[in-house]
Amino acid sequence: MFTKKLTLGFKLMSALYVGGISSNSVKDLENERKAKIKLIEKVSQQLKQSQIIIETPYRNGQLFADMISTCAPKTRICVAADITLPTQTIITKSVADWKKAPLEIGKRPCVFVLLG
Repeated sequence: MFTKKLTLGFKLMSALYVGGISSNSVKDLENERKAKIKLIEKVSQQLKQSQIIIETPYRNGQLFADMISTCAPKTRICVAADITLPTQTIITKSVADWKKAPLEIGKRPCVFVLLG
């Protein structure tokens, strides 16, 4: 049962990522990145909901750096990189903990989940 849910979730995320369609939950952060990160964090806090952020792989490193420099220390960020690959990494930490030991993302495909 878990495998089916993971597969369905992965297919959904793949469709969102490859489709490149922006919606209320999938944010295009190319312009005014830090202001949009703060807005996403605020929405997450108000709605008590996680927000999913997907970016082009070559911008993932800068996005992650901006997230940990912009968000409140208690905000939680999950980084899911290289999903389904042997190099898969999925880690969730508070911003305060990410600042102590940041992850080198480079140009790996990632899904970020933010909970303010």
